[in-house]
Amino acid sequence: NRSVRCISRNRSKLMIASLIGRMDASPHPTRVRNLIDELLVEYGAPRNAERRESLLIHEGTYCGHRIRKGDFQAVWFIEEDQVKIFAPDGRLLDAVKPSSYSVDSQRAA
Repeated sequence: NRSVRCISRNRSKLMIASLIGRMDASPHPTRVRNLIDELLVEYGAPRNAERRESLLIHEGTYCGHRIRKGDFQAVWFIEEDQVKIFAPDGRLLDAVKPSSYSVDSQRAA
């Protein structure tokens, strides 16, 4: 298994400047949340289920967001530009790059 890289609070100013510079190229968080909702529904989550979101923190360091809809969940790793979709039993169903989706793009069936 690939280890999860996390953003450390102790990174240099250069690394922070680099991340800020990439923010303009990153999709807007609302768009990513909408994409995640659609992916979760596509894989079987109830469309009308409430979205529950929490921050992932490991040893005091931010790692990403966990989003749940019904019994399905997604983990959004912002630094890696990756969203992983998981089945209720924990199986990995998909991994996507939010930046590869345009504002109007639809996921191919």
